[in-house]
Amino acid sequence: MFLFRNAFVIGLLLVMTYPLLAQTRSRGDEFHLEKLINLSLEEFPFSQENKFRLAVYAELKGVYSSQHQALNLDFSDLGSLAIYQRSCVLKTHDRRLYYLNKGRNSEAQVEAFNEKVHELLERIFLFSNHHASQLKIDFVDTYLAKKNIEPYEKIFLRHLLIRYGRYDKEYERVEFHTDWLPEQSYLHLSKESKSIVRKPINPLWIKLDKNILRGYFIRDRGTVYVEDVKRDIFFATGEEYAPNIGAFKSFLYKMLTQTTQFIINKEKKRLEEEIQVEDLYANNSSGKVTSKWGRSRGASSSKGQNSGTNKPLYQENDWIPMMLGILRSQNINIGDADIIRYFVDEPYFDELYKQLTIPERKKVNAYLDNRP
Repeated sequence: MFLFRNAFVIGLLLVMTYPLLAQTRSRGDEFHLEKLINLSLEEFPFSQENKFRLAVYAELKGVYSSQHQALNLDFSDLGSLAIYQRSCVLKTHDRRLYYLNKGRNSEAQVEAFNEKVHELLERIFLFSNHHASQLKIDFVDTYLAKKNIEPYEKIFLRHLLIRYGRYDKEYERVEFHTDWLPEQSYLHLSKESKSIVRKPINPLWIKLDKNILRGYFIRDRGTVYVEDVKRDIFFATGEEYAPNIGAFKSFLYKMLTQTTQFIINKEKKRLEEEIQVEDLYANNSSGKVTSKWGRSRGASSSKGQNSGTNKPLYQENDWIPMMLGILRSQNINIGDADIIRYFVDEPYFDELYKQLTIPERKKVNAYLDNRP
């Protein structure tokens, strides 16, 4: 249980903490972050899916070194990627190094480098392609990349559309409906009683086509939308916004809040099954163990498968209630020492503490009273 819990918590922390690069945004340099990400990634022959995922991760967790003129992406124990002006250096979990030099790589070198990046990203469940068809993956990555929404929203939405969405080749769209989920309720913290209650999912529908990303409130019959930014880029960072973006942000927040607990439960079961299979092979002396992190792109082996104010769009603490809901759905108390230690020294801790239940606060208080 400890293994599964930490695998889930680490993955959550990787994508739901306040974006580090977002802190580098400057009013005097329009789209500074966006220019940095687009320039860094477009200089090298990354595949479309790797480029999209690296761009999101860069916006979430990237650190730029002006001294070395490098964009650094740290994936904790999984590895790291440094993108310089003329080269890329990838370090994998087994301490191996892989290089790309600008304009000086063979086709085989490019393919091998992309494969290693892909294997690394597959280890982060929200960034995984989950054996989806390459047609669906390419469609989502191409037409989601330029939408003006925030990074953690973008990667959650990508996950929903790729793993649970349905691709309609004829009409060229990918859609997802909450009614398609087997679980139609989620855990929620009651503001009045400060206790956990189970609420039914309010049906929502989202559709991505070549022109627009639409969200539908089924019961209220409301519609929200986001279009591509007008700039000539492959990836947008959400540094500008329009009145419709606020409405769409509200819709997407409701969708993510209602679905993330199901996503984590599904991932926990998948991890358990994979580890059980690996243990079975490992205990069979005649069996040949195959890494679970191998090539997993479905179509690689089979092609052709099927309000106008100046309020910032990204609110830095939006992820807190979502994270707490996921933890609670797993019967995990955030006050556990191996979890709360990641949060107590962070600037958002006071806001986090306000949203805890009484039992969670007791555990947090006990940790604070006894911490080294």
